[in-house]
Order: sequence, then C-alpha cells, then structure tokens
Amino acid sequence: MPRGGKRVGAGGKFKWNHGKTRVIRVPDSLANDILEFARRLDASDYDCVTETKIIDLSGVSVFTKNGKSCIFLSDLLFLGYEIKPDKLTERIISEAYKDQLIKGI
Repeated sequence: MPRGGKRVGAGGKFKWNHGKTRVIRVPDSLANDILEFARRLDASDYDCVTETKIIDLSGVSVFTKNGKSCIFLSDLLFLGYEIKPDKLTERIISEAYKDQLIKGI
C-alpha cells in the first residue's frame, strides 16, 4: 500500500475567498486597518482589476455646443459626485453661487 505523496482533497482549505495568501510587511500601526480592508474586499465581488467606471447621468441636463454633447460640472457636483482637484470644486461652487445671485434665485 503506497504512503505519502499528493492526494486529492488533502491539505487545509483556504480561509480567503480569493485563494492563496502570502506574508507581507506593513507598518504595525496600519496592520489592523489593512487586514480589515482586505477582509471586506475578499468578502465582496469587487475586482480591482476589471472594475467598470460608470457615471449615472440620470437627472442631468445634457445640451449641445458646437455639435458635441455637454453637461455642467455643477450639475454633477450637486448630485453628490466628488470632483477633483478641490480648487476646481471651489470654483464651480463659486460660479454657481454667482449665477444664482445674477438670476435672482
């Protein structure tokens, strides 16, 4: 009777949904946060390589200028989208506020 060797079903099962693990070095002060993030990432169907970027423009006015479709960044900002850099966000808010004052809104 043969002994040892590779057997189907032998060995421990993966504790992580995404399979095999490896040891990495991280700052001790960040270790718990990184592990918590990794567990949340592992528990979800999130795929950081193939994530699709989608902007939902429902409720945003689309207009045409010079034959091209356009939207106002202020509309995206007021729908809750984050716009970077922050200087641009400040400028958009400032311009929108001025427009409201001029229109008397």
